Amino acid sequence: MKYGSGGRAAAALLGMVMQGHGSVLPILGQRSGHYADSQRFTGFSTEMAESFPDIRVLHPECSFLDESLSERIAMRAIQSDSELRGIYLTSAGREGVYRAVHAAHRSEKLHIVVHDITEGNIKMVKNGTVDFIIGQDVKTQGTLPIRLLYDYLERHQFPRERMNMTDITIKFRGNV
Repeated sequence: MKYGSGGRAAAALLGMVMQGHGSVLPILGQRSGHYADSQRFTGFSTEMAESFPDIRVLHPECSFLDESLSERIAMRAIQSDSELRGIYLTSAGREGVYRAVHAAHRSEKLHIVVHDITEGNIKMVKNGTVDFIIGQDVKTQGTLPIRLLYDYLERHQFPRERMNMTDITIKFRGNV
C-alpha cells in the first residue's frame, strides 16, 4: 500500500465533514521519520492544501505511542483552539484522544479520522466519537511480502510488479 493514499483519503473525508473550514490537528503515533506515519501525513497535507485551502492544518504533534501524551496533546488543542473541528490520527495514540474528546464535553462535534480497523476503533465509530476508519488490507500487506520472498528464493521468480497496491477500506457508522 502506498501510505500517502490513505492520508489523502483521510484529508478528503475530514475536509468534507468539516465543510471546508476550521482547523485540524494531525497526531502522529511515532517520530516523523517513521515511514507509515510520515507518508500518511504527507498525503494528508497535500490533499488538504489542494482541496481544502480554508482548513488550517495545525503543526503535527507526536504521541510517541504514549496514550497519556496523546490525551494531553488533544486536550490542549481542544482547549486552546476555538476553530478546532477535526483530529487526524496517523496511527497510535487513539485511546488517549478518545478520552480527551469525551472529557472536553464540546457542544460542537469534533470530527475524527483514524487508520486501522480494530475493535476499539469500531466501538468509537458506533458510539459517534470517530467519523471514519481507514483500513489498508492488512491481510494482503502481511502475506504478500512473504509470498513474494518465497517465490524469489524457492522459484527464482522476480515479482511481476515493482510496487503492489492494496485497497483502502473506509468504515463509518453505516457499515461497521
